[in-house]
Amino acid sequence: MCCREQEGDRGLDKESEPVKSAGETILSDRFKKYMLNVRRYSPHTAEAYFSDVCEFTLFLQERGKNLEAAEVSDCHAFSLQLLSTSITHRTVKRKVSSLRAFYDYLIREELVTTNPFDLIRTPRAQRHLPVFLTPEQVIALFAANAAREDKLTLRDQAILELLFASGLRAEELTGLTVDRLDILGRIVKVIGKGKRERIVPFSVSCQATLGQYLSEVRPHLIRGEDPGYVFLNFKGAKLTVRGLEMIVKEAGERAGIPGLHPHVLRHSFATFLLNRGANLREIQEYLGHVSIGTTAIYSHVSYQRLKEIYDRAFPHLDLKRKKD
Repeated sequence: MCCREQEGDRGLDKESEPVKSAGETILSDRFKKYMLNVRRYSPHTAEAYFSDVCEFTLFLQERGKNLEAAEVSDCHAFSLQLLSTSITHRTVKRKVSSLRAFYDYLIREELVTTNPFDLIRTPRAQRHLPVFLTPEQVIALFAANAAREDKLTLRDQAILELLFASGLRAEELTGLTVDRLDILGRIVKVIGKGKRERIVPFSVSCQATLGQYLSEVRPHLIRGEDPGYVFLNFKGAKLTVRGLEMIVKEAGERAGIPGLHPHVLRHSFATFLLNRGANLREIQEYLGHVSIGTTAIYSHVSYQRLKEIYDRAFPHLDLKRKKD
């Protein structure tokens, strides 16, 4: 939603609306295009950044200021207001990062001379250990879905197996095109965040399921012109992320795993590799992480599991010396 629409929702009339500055007039087009085409952000990320700028614009308007007049004190007050709400520290950090990037852009365009968000520090985002499935749960998930008898069973089986076998993000799987899937070579060419390409292998069992889906099910889903995407919905169109989430959630419920999300299968893929000897650099490449620090969270998962195994092997013993 653009700033003008948000102002309308707040009931601002023309007399009370602040005069638009040069920075505000570029919100809807130039900044968004810059994030998409120059910074190569995904449409989802670009929209989130744009929404954050609109939110800050409204905050400044309530203080009688525009974007070009923002000072460090305004930015600090904005971050404190965010922290006083129920949103997470991670979200606050992202919003501040969005606005810092926006003011860097305004400096680049010579619309302002300083970035008031450069001096704003937000609390470190709380890092939670990723949720993942055990091998037994993965087997149960695949078995429960395979027990279905409807015409989309094989499609959903291919989705579940590819998510676990390759660690793809939801957006990467739904955006996967047929020409980027090499069944014989068992590799998929993925366009990930920042439009960075990587090549990820998948398992032999996944190869068989995908091949069967592509030959037996997908042709019957196409309506008219082939859209080119690997996974189609029942109308023959590209499967949406929301549709994918529903498929995975329902599959999880059948297997007794409530609240299952595609990202859990991505976490399971990484944890499975790590527990079987893959190093963090290799997993980083498979997952498409820019920073090894992002991948390092899985080492904590592995350590926690090893500690649990150790504690079961060496139970606590009462080694206190008995009194005479």
